[in-house]
This record gives sequence, structure tokens and C-alpha cells, in this order.
Amino acid sequence: MSRTNLIDATNRAPHALGVLALTLLSSLLGSGCSRHVFSPPARMMPTEDALGPSAGGVNLGLQGSASGTVFGPTIAAAGLHVDVGVSDRIDLVGEGTFMKLDGSGGRPLARQRTDGAAGRAGLRFTLTETQRKPGDTAPLLLGLALTGGFGGGASAIGTFVSPDLGLSFSMRTPTGFDLSTGVRTWTSVPVLRRTFAWTEDEQSNEPATTFGAGFTIQGAVPLGFDPTRRGEPRFRALIGLGIAYIGDGTANETFVQLGGAFEARLD
Repeated sequence: MSRTNLIDATNRAPHALGVLALTLLSSLLGSGCSRHVFSPPARMMPTEDALGPSAGGVNLGLQGSASGTVFGPTIAAAGLHVDVGVSDRIDLVGEGTFMKLDGSGGRPLARQRTDGAAGRAGLRFTLTETQRKPGDTAPLLLGLALTGGFGGGASAIGTFVSPDLGLSFSMRTPTGFDLSTGVRTWTSVPVLRRTFAWTEDEQSNEPATTFGAGFTIQGAVPLGFDPTRRGEPRFRALIGLGIAYIGDGTANETFVQLGGAFEARLD
């Protein structure tokens, strides 16, 4: 190779490497952007613990969550939940949720709605719980509960039904601070399916039966304390983190979740 050709090749090398890097980056981003459509659960991220209200008690809460994936869809949810203490071990739970989907990746959305709504009715059964009498200074109140429910809803991808089952564990200090963890699994079955595309330049597809599992950890800060009711606060604020895995046999995603709630005891 002549000296002139060698200098020319050397000058072109940085440009070629830059083009190669951009190509690889575009390929990576493109492969990471999932455009698969899943059927959603009726409950995006639970904000609850194993220590429900006392018998005859009612808790009402405002809740919200954000769930997202890297280069994939995000789901924002907000709603209401109500817990009714049937006995010291059994609580009835009801929820209503509004959801907003976004999988555009910054590109123009297709001309269709991307919101949805869901409702759920459930039961929380306390398997075991330590007892605390009024004025007791025991360091912790512990509870382990089995949760389950059935819900459904409608969104841009159609209507669906979704049963779920979970297990939660909670610790409550004498001052009313809660720390809770929980695991859950669910299924979402499309009933009336709709073809859906995130953006105008993508091909539409329909959701299939989707399975999911998740883990959450949350803390609750009391805002008004009542030591005569198992340490139940009059008001409390909750914040939690979670991770959820969903799949339908064709594709799967892992969502990172952030949620919170403000809860009031009505009794």
C-alpha cells in the first residue's frame, strides 16, 4: 500500500468507526424497545399490608403507581381502595383504578385511546397475628396474611378479567410505623380483544392470556396515632417499591414499580 493510500485509510477510520458505533447503538435500542401487547392485571401494584382494620373498621385510601421497563412501555395508575374489617382475621377489599399506557418511545402515538379502567373485589385472611392489648408496649405487632381477588376492566386493547393470589407479611411498631413485604401472582385473560399498535408506523396485534408475578416492599408513616386500636393510625402515608414479571408464552417483560397511597380510618 502506498503512503498516500495509507494516510487516506487512516483518515477514514474514525468516520467508519463512528458509523459502526451509531449502527450498533441503533440496533441495540431497536431490539430493546418491546412493542408486544400484554393483557393487564386488574391490580397494578398493591398498597396494602397484612394488618388490616379491626372488626367493623373501614380504611379508605387514595393510591397511585408508575410501572415501567427499559426502552419499553410504561403504565401510570391511580385510584381508590377501601378495606372493611369483617372480623379480626377477615377483611373485604375493593379497588377502582384508572390506567394510562405509554409505549411510544417518544414517537407519535397511533390515533387511538391509551387509557383504561379496572375494578377488583378481594379478601384478606390473616393467617397469624400477634395480639396487643391497649397500652401494651410490645416492640412489634406482626402479621401474615393470604390475599386473593377477582377483577376486570377495559382498556385500549379490549376487556379482560384477572384473578390474583398473594401473601403479605407486616411489622408494626408501637408508634404505628409499618414495614411490609408481599408476593403475588395473577392471570389476565382477554375477553373482547382489540388490535393495538403503540405508534402509527407499527403493525397492530392483539393481547393473549398473560401471567404475572411480583414482589413489593413498602413503609407506612402514621399521621395521627391511636394506641387503643392495635396501634392503627388515624391517617397514614405509604410508599413502596416493586418488581413485576409478566409474560404470555411469546414475550415477557420485567417492570420496575413505584407506588404510594394516603389512607384514612373512617370508623
